[in-house]
Amino acid sequence: VLSTSERVSSYYPETFCVDFDHVIELGQARNDVFFEDTVEDQEVPDWIKTNRIITYMPTHRKKGKSDKPLTKVINFEALNQLCNERNTYFLIKNHMYSKGKVPNKYDRIIDASKQAIDPQLLLKYTDVLVTDYSSCYTDFLLLNRPVVFYCYDLKSYLHSNEMYFDYEEVTPGPKVKTFDELLESLDQILQGYDHYADERKRVL
Repeated sequence: VLSTSERVSSYYPETFCVDFDHVIELGQARNDVFFEDTVEDQEVPDWIKTNRIITYMPTHRKKGKSDKPLTKVINFEALNQLCNERNTYFLIKNHMYSKGKVPNKYDRIIDASKQAIDPQLLLKYTDVLVTDYSSCYTDFLLLNRPVVFYCYDLKSYLHSNEMYFDYEEVTPGPKVKTFDELLESLDQILQGYDHYADERKRVL
C-alpha cells in the first residue's frame, strides 16, 4: 500500500489490514499528473484549461442514501450570477455513490459527473476547490490553490463518521455552513483574497 508520509503510514495497517512493512512511503501515483503533462491531458476540454474553474467535489453520505438534493444546498441562480460576474465556471463532480442532479439551464454551472474526465486531471485544472469531507483536497494541497470547505452538516456527519484527524486542524480554508457564506467566500477568493496560504503549507 502506498502512503504519503509517516503520519499517514501510522494508520494504514489498520485501514487496509496489512502489516506495517507492507506500507511504502512513495506518495500517491495518481498525483504525478499534477507535475507533468501526459497524453491524458489531451482529453481535457480546452475550455476547462483556458478558463477560471471552481470545482465542487462533495463526498457521499451513507453511500448516497443520506445525501441532500443539490437544490437544497446550492442556490443555482445566485451561483450562476456570481460566476458570470467573475468570469468563472462552476463544475460539479459528484461522488460515484451520489445521485444529485444538476439543473442544465445555467450557462456557468456544469455537471462534470457524467463526463469522462479523470478526477485528478480535473483537480489539475481547477483554480478553487469546494469540498466537505472528501480526501480529494489533500491531493489538491500539492497545487497550493484555495480550498473552501462547505460543511453544512458537520455536526451530524461527525456523529456518524469516524475521522483520523481533527477536522478543524487539517482543513486549511474557510469552513462555511450556509450557502450565503459559501458564495461570499468564493467571491472573496475570486477577487484575489487568499488568507490560508500558510495554513495550506502547514497541513500539506
